[in-house]
Amino acid sequence: IEGGKLRLLRPGGIAAEEIEAAAGMKLRRGAAGIEAPGMLASHYAPGAAVRVNAARVAKGEALLAFGP
Repeated sequence: IEGGKLRLLRPGGIAAEEIEAAAGMKLRRGAAGIEAPGMLASHYAPGAAVRVNAARVAKGEALLAFGP
């Protein structure tokens, strides 16, 4: 809430229309054109190389795995 107005920064589990109905006023949407962190130009831009389907982890690397 800013200046007596509601702003929805990021959509979530409750529909914007439900929030508007409960609050009795319209929502402002987004924050300066950014609705979610992943929309930032540099959010998912690490300064490292990425290898897909690597069979092993080499020295100086990190592993991001899903599953065993």
